[in-house]
Amino acid sequence: MSQHPRSLYREALLWLARAPDHRGPMPHADRRGRAVNALCGDELLAELTLGQDDRIGELRCTVRGCAVAEASAHLLAELVPGADHQQIAGWQARFEAALTGAALPAELAPLEPLLALRERPSRHGCALLPWQALAEALRPVGVAPSRDDLGEAAQPPAGAASIGPVISTVGRQNR
Repeated sequence: MSQHPRSLYREALLWLARAPDHRGPMPHADRRGRAVNALCGDELLAELTLGQDDRIGELRCTVRGCAVAEASAHLLAELVPGADHQQIAGWQARFEAALTGAALPAELAPLEPLLALRERPSRHGCALLPWQALAEALRPVGVAPSRDDLGEAAQPPAGAASIGPVISTVGRQNR
């Protein structure tokens, strides 16, 4: 008897959420960015190293949240090494569009398990949280995020515990 495709995606997301790769602190990080999902309280710290031409060398994430945020962080960390800020911004826009029904471009095929969330728009913020933290980490030093950049992630839910400041850069260093 074969499994329903939704079950397979759910299993894939849970496996990705438990994968130890790309997790935990990065003491030698060049940049750090934090994001909070105000709807559910998920929090994520993205830490990265920059290589030549300001391309991402490595991305690690510390997530305090759901399996969707964990799985998305893992997939993002697999995808971005070697990418630059412009590539990542374009990928983020195309991934957001894919979550709402657009075709997923071939270069983003590793993110396909997250498309199971198309039917659950309330979970899109969880899948986008690592992207928001990464965008914050890549923001030029001294440039504050605009209100549009913050969106609903600007404030944590009332009474939520925090792993750090909301949508802020911590310990950023220029190269």
